[in-house]
Amino acid sequence: MNDAEIIYMVGIDCKAQYEEEFNIWYDKIHIPLLLKFKGLKRVSRYELSNGNKGYPAYLAVYEFSSKKIFEQYLKSPERAAALEEMRSRWDSGEWQIQWQTHYELLKRWGD
Repeated sequence: MNDAEIIYMVGIDCKAQYEEEFNIWYDKIHIPLLLKFKGLKRVSRYELSNGNKGYPAYLAVYEFSSKKIFEQYLKSPERAAALEEMRSRWDSGEWQIQWQTHYELLKRWGD
């Protein structure tokens, strides 16, 4: 599909002593900065619920209506500003992005 919806997923681990501060920052600062990009439809955050240590503790899912809009987002000044704020706010050891990837929608059932 050329213009299929895209989800961009980021798996993150955080040191226990920074989790509360990290989650407040992510929800109240980082996501609002990213949402300034008008093509970002929705962001959802999840916390690992089964205790499986083989996976990151946190998952963020960013939704875009097309691959073209996702590619614009990657180059956008809004994303660049959010990343710069992130780098200025955090040292390198409090939390880590374990992986990030994106998927194209093939088909959807239900609501």
